[in-house]
Amino acid sequence: MSVGRYRERHSTSGAKSDAGDAHVLAEIVRLDRSHHRPVAGDFELSEAITLVARGHQSLVWDRTRHVLPLRGVLREFFPAAMEAFADLDAPDALELLAAAQIQSVLRAPALRQPAQVQAACAAIVTTQVRLIGTRNGEIAKLGEVVAGHLGRHREAEIYTSQPRLGVILAANPGRVQR
Repeated sequence: MSVGRYRERHSTSGAKSDAGDAHVLAEIVRLDRSHHRPVAGDFELSEAITLVARGHQSLVWDRTRHVLPLRGVLREFFPAAMEAFADLDAPDALELLAAAQIQSVLRAPALRQPAQVQAACAAIVTTQVRLIGTRNGEIAKLGEVVAGHLGRHREAEIYTSQPRLGVILAANPGRVQR
C-alpha cells in the first residue's frame, strides 16, 4: 500500500509496472529513508537457516534418488519386500533389508531367478541400503543444525506454531524472514 501511495506521487496515470515500481522503491530509499524503520538485524542468522535448510532438502532429495533404484530392484527381485515395507527409507526397513537373514531369503531359489541375477540384485540392494542408511544419518544430523539455527530466530515460535509445520518445514527458505 505504501508503494501504491508513492507511485501516485510519481506518476499521474497510477499505472503499475515493474520498472516504475523499482524506480519508486529506489526513490523511497533515497529520499525518505529516515521515515522508515530499519530491517531487523538478524540477516546472518536468516542466511544460516536458509543454507542449512537447503542442504537438508538436498540430502532428502539425494536419499530419494537412492530409494527409487532400490524400489525397482526389489519390485523385480523381491516383491514381497514392497508389501512389507511401505517406507523403504525407514531405519527399520533398512535394517531388515541389510540383515543376513533377509539376504539369504533374497537368494532363495523360490524366487526363480538365475543365481547370477540373484547375486547382482542382492549386491544392488545391499549397496542402496547402505547409501540410504548413511543419508538418513546425515539428514538427522543436519536436521539438528536446522533446529538449532531456527531456535535462535526471533520469530521461531511463530513459525513452528503453524499447524502441521515442524522445525524443518518452518525453516524453509521461503518462510524465514530476514
